[in-house]
Amino acid sequence: MRFLLVDRIDLLESGKRIEARKTVSFEEAWLPRPTAPFPALPPALLLESVLQAGMWLLRESTGFACQPVVLGADDVRLGRPVRSGETVRLLAEVRQRGPEGAVLRGEARVGDEVVASGERIVCAFLPLEQFDDPAEARAAFGEMRLPTHARRATT
Repeated sequence: MRFLLVDRIDLLESGKRIEARKTVSFEEAWLPRPTAPFPALPPALLLESVLQAGMWLLRESTGFACQPVVLGADDVRLGRPVRSGETVRLLAEVRQRGPEGAVLRGEARVGDEVVASGERIVCAFLPLEQFDDPAEARAAFGEMRLPTHARRATT
């Protein structure tokens, strides 16, 4: 994945939910230049970061065999842009899952404020190797996990 909007994975309940984070950096290429009122990550990219967190959840829960591809999303809400220096908490949970795909719910938060959300994000599963090398995907996933003190829920 070349356009990564997830910095760290803080919690993963395999097949159920993920909590991750993204800290917006002034150096990111898609932010407005210094002539803009303030550099910020636009709300649409905040939703993309939620989708990416959900993708990591689903990739992991399929043993890195499948790549979730978003087919659509209902009840999407986009809030304010997130400024450089702010950290966004990314939350995604599986609402339904079958052999061909899944339905997620997700949101991005800065503190207690929801800055982007989607209530029904429908994904289809395609073979991961059509998009990414599974070994490289596993390695990238491992790098985003917190070291030994990471909270990994298992049930």
